[in-house]
Amino acid sequence: MLVGEGYLSGLEVAAKKLRDIESGNARPASDFKLIGSGRIAEGVTDPLADIRAEQLLLWEKKLASFGK
Repeated sequence: MLVGEGYLSGLEVAAKKLRDIESGNARPASDFKLIGSGRIAEGVTDPLADIRAEQLLLWEKKLASFGK
């Protein structure tokens, strides 16, 4: 996939802002809305846990095949 440098710069700026907000070093703008961070809240069952585990096993097998 090819993307412009401006797009990548925008992503980097957004990622830095989000890290600052998460660490408590910055406050989000009043109109800031976080939609799906990809994190599963503590105490909530991960609906994709089985899929993640299966993919991890496949990835580990793939990595092991490179070592042969």
